[in-house]
Amino acid sequence: MVLTVDTDKSEYVPGESVLIHLQLKNYGFSTVELVYGNSATYTLIIFDSSGGQLFREPKFAIEVITRVELGPGESKSWERTWEQVSDTGDQIGLPDVFTVLALAGDHEHDLRAQATFSIASGPILTG
Repeated sequence: MVLTVDTDKSEYVPGESVLIHLQLKNYGFSTVELVYGNSATYTLIIFDSSGGQLFREPKFAIEVITRVELGPGESKSWERTWEQVSDTGDQIGLPDVFTVLALAGDHEHDLRAQATFSIASGPILTG
């Protein structure tokens, strides 16, 4: 079982949406079942270049047993958009290099992946 994470681009301008892709894939020859103690089957954490945590998703999860079963060669994918804001809703300090850490393991599987991207200096995009 392998978790991968990447972004649609390696560099963004201030205010541009960052599209994050996660994929969990079973490269083995037997079915694997992940069992979670809540509804969050993955967690995304975004750090700045100094290691400060800026953003975490999900913010909360429902306490319910959640199962993800993947047969040989099967995968599960997620896409999330980050709008360059902190958990408090503040625009993040720019420019910088950021790391997105993805976690999708359960009590038996430690599944982690990370990717880096940058936000360049320039005018802030507005909607």
